[in-house]
Amino acid sequence: MKCVVFCLAAALVLHAAPLTAQSRVTYDSVAIRHRAQVSRDACSIPASLKMKDSYQVASEHGSWSASVQETDPVVVPYDQARACIQLRGRDGLRLGITLGDFRTLRIQWVNERLLYLSTDVGHVAGVGQLLDVEEMKWVYAMTQLYRQ
Repeated sequence: MKCVVFCLAAALVLHAAPLTAQSRVTYDSVAIRHRAQVSRDACSIPASLKMKDSYQVASEHGSWSASVQETDPVVVPYDQARACIQLRGRDGLRLGITLGDFRTLRIQWVNERLLYLSTDVGHVAGVGQLLDVEEMKWVYAMTQLYRQ
């Protein structure tokens, strides 16, 4: 449990954007509109949207792999952005995660069971979410509002 708390804290610290002396970070309740959705079904992105190259993020010991597809933020406005994350476990378990309305997406495995997703929404807010992939349950979600 200590490792989970420490790893989560480290992930949040690593995720924090550099702040100017006048900036401050406040935390608010989760914005439902920007929250990722998880299901046992495969996810997809409409073919009409311009995509970045897909990439893989594996857990440290290889128990899980995340295959990520997301729209190209240079071409697609953030209010139309979409991402599809396909999770595959060694035991064949598969999950699909869909996200929308974000500027940037960062994915990091905390351990073999917990996946941390961080999205920036516009220039003023971000959403951090922690998924227990075995239970298929969100265990943490927080909206971060960056204000001057």
